[in-house]
Amino acid sequence: SVEQHKAEQVAQFLSQTFEAADPNKGGLKGITAYDLLENARTKINEDLKDLPEVQAPLLNLFSKIYFRQQDYTKAEALLANLLNNPKNAQQLDKKLLAEIQVRLAQQKIGLGQFIEAEALLRQSLNLQDGLRVSDAVGGDPLYGETLTFLANTLFAQRHRIEAIQVVKQSIEYL
Repeated sequence: SVEQHKAEQVAQFLSQTFEAADPNKGGLKGITAYDLLENARTKINEDLKDLPEVQAPLLNLFSKIYFRQQDYTKAEALLANLLNNPKNAQQLDKKLLAEIQVRLAQQKIGLGQFIEAEALLRQSLNLQDGLRVSDAVGGDPLYGETLTFLANTLFAQRHRIEAIQVVKQSIEYL
């Protein structure tokens, strides 16, 4: 299946990347986890740009790692890179695209860029609304999370009345 092939490509890519950590093979003594992360990030950006379906889940994963390390600038660059690739808009799974918009908005919130975050969250909600209609699926946690982040950005911009409405919508939904 396509999903299995994609998973195999991702696994192969990661295994090649992390082989560098083996001092017997790569000859790199004292390599740190951060060095590995940086090497992998460079390879993902360069080697996989023509394979968006493999690159996107990896960039999404790496952005979460950087976000947890509070390296918002790197996390933001990874996700922005992903969304700015025109191939991704056509080829990527819409659910993944919607999640990536939310993750990028999270980085923007971390950097205090609330207007940009709000725009991304609204785009993601539109995308998710379309998916919910076509899938007829109720109760997606990402949707509730997106509403919660949107309320935060509105509150940060002092749009308190709308923020309260969105919080109520989020609570009702969740």
